[in-house]
Amino acid sequence: SFSFAGNQRSDMGYLWWRSPRIVEELDLTSSQVSRIENIFQSYKGQLKQYKKNIVQKQTKLDSLLNDPNSEARKIKALNSQVQMIKHEARSAKVDMNLDIREVLTVEQRKKLRQLKKGYK
Repeated sequence: SFSFAGNQRSDMGYLWWRSPRIVEELDLTSSQVSRIENIFQSYKGQLKQYKKNIVQKQTKLDSLLNDPNSEARKIKALNSQVQMIKHEARSAKVDMNLDIREVLTVEQRKKLRQLKKGYK
């Protein structure tokens, strides 16, 4: 039986195209795997930077929220920054996934969706 457990993960989530089992299940060509990996690598640095910025700003926001003397306007401004970075990060992830989706055939997309749905 198929399992996602034990396969490679990253800060950006499951690296399914690196799993020999999924490559086989989807009947991916080496060219497709290479193209998907290149797409992932092209977004990796940007996504890591977003994550780092979110953690830094969120830590500062938590500190302000716990400080009884902090000003509401500063808290609101920092919260807006956190939300904006989260939005940008989400948009970048969507862009990456759309780029990866273009590498797959319609059948491969359907099968991948079924695999992900069945083994979350």
